[in-house]
Amino acid sequence: MDNEFLVRVTVATIGVINICLLLGLLSVYWASYKKTKSQFAAGLLFFASMFLLKDVFFVLFMIVFPVEASFEAHNGSQGAPFSFLFINIIECVALSILFKITWE
Repeated sequence: MDNEFLVRVTVATIGVINICLLLGLLSVYWASYKKTKSQFAAGLLFFASMFLLKDVFFVLFMIVFPVEASFEAHNGSQGAPFSFLFINIIECVALSILFKITWE
């Protein structure tokens, strides 16, 4: 199996984990908004929705398009899939922290 393919699958998997965390956050924020009707809760809903939209498109992009091939063709960079992996891991850690504090 190709090493870059494995990285792409890992990036997509972490993206799916991010989507699950965001869906959990959205459910908590929605329940809070229904109770309070506060603008802060509405802002959190919008914020989490935008991240969810980004992650859904990102996962689809990683699955559908050969990202590493397009980056290599344009600028010779072979580290692009690893950069996406690093960015997705950081986002996953940040969302996990936010989910933990929100859930408490």
